[in-house]
Amino acid sequence: RRLTLLFSSFSSRASIMPMAAIRTLEQTQRLDSLPSKLLQAALARRDNPSASLSELAAMMEPPITKPAMSNRMKKLVSLAKEGTA
Repeated sequence: RRLTLLFSSFSSRASIMPMAAIRTLEQTQRLDSLPSKLLQAALARRDNPSASLSELAAMMEPPITKPAMSNRMKKLVSLAKEGTA
């Protein structure tokens, strides 16, 4: 049970940075100008904040792997940081 709580907590923290990045991209009106794959990933994360990376990856059209979804989340964070520097 403790391990489940630990992973649940980690999963929640792992989604915080992408969610903040998506908010930044929305506020700076850059979200809609993202490439379609990144936009699809951003919208999936925004609309499903508690979903795991695996779940988000399965929502993509076509479905992608968990590492591919992780890379998209990292790219969103990177793009958000670029615009605020």
